[in-house]
Amino acid sequence: MTIALTGGLVADGTGAEPVAATVLVDSGRIAAVLPPGDQPSGAEVIDATGNIVAPGFIDLHSHADFSLQSTPDAPTQLYQGVTTLVTGNCGWSPFPITDLAALRAGTAFLDPKHDWSWRDVDGFARRALESKVEIREIRDDIGRLHHAFPLRPGMSREELRGRAGAADERVFGHLLGVLEAEGVVKAERDKVRLTTHEVRLGPEQQKIVDRLEAEFLSAAAAPPSPEEAMARAGLPGDEEHELFQVLVESRRLVRVKESLFFHATALETIQDKLVAMLRERKEIGPADIKDLLGISRKYAIPLLEFFDGRRVTARVGERRVLRGGSTAG
Repeated sequence: MTIALTGGLVADGTGAEPVAATVLVDSGRIAAVLPPGDQPSGAEVIDATGNIVAPGFIDLHSHADFSLQSTPDAPTQLYQGVTTLVTGNCGWSPFPITDLAALRAGTAFLDPKHDWSWRDVDGFARRALESKVEIREIRDDIGRLHHAFPLRPGMSREELRGRAGAADERVFGHLLGVLEAEGVVKAERDKVRLTTHEVRLGPEQQKIVDRLEAEFLSAAAAPPSPEEAMARAGLPGDEEHELFQVLVESRRLVRVKESLFFHATALETIQDKLVAMLRERKEIGPADIKDLLGISRKYAIPLLEFFDGRRVTARVGERRVLRGGSTAG
């Protein structure tokens, strides 16, 4: 989510005089400070007229770590503008636990009482986040996704982070690491799944996936559109179809451009040919790759741009040269 804070005076923490400006916040982080009146399209606008807009304050000595378990949203800190706490620097901290009896006695006034289910910083962080974002519910949400869409490999990392209250990326990464270490979830690229989940195709589904893959393998450097491939496999739909996505998620199909997919094996073969030609000629243009592969400009230009992006080639004007250190395969 992108938020634009408009109309306020921005105090940036450097000691400079506050100035009128628009602060753009994207996914919980300051993305830009814009001139007053600038308002990016699509942003949620918060009118801060009459207010000071400033970075969060840092409390250099706090014992709020003892209360975070029962009030994980930390409202009293946020009301004061505090967004970062430094704790434990006086020697009194809820972790690591070396003398539980002393900690229980020293926190007897807290209500509700702690369950002291952790022993170290990892356990404390997980318990605090469980209190805030209901990790069990998120785990169940992933399970429901698996049940409703058994062919999807998992939930996107960003969606899961959103369900965790848009937690800070570092905090979320720590949490994910703890859950992985405990064998609850498995993170693979940008997807998170329960460790018990596997994509399983029925016999008919497997036949369709095999047919789709065969279409792209045989087409080599001139693949069909997703719609054409789906129709040849006897199904309506496009690249969003779950059976098409099985091939994409397993990296057997690679998106080269919007709605243009090549089989991974075909791309390896094309790269080998491209590199061999460049070693011989030193530079090539679109017409050369068209002749090399027997394809039209419709495929040649996206392929050249794809290999530029892969750092196999480099563009020099309208020509391509082999990027230093590139090898085939």
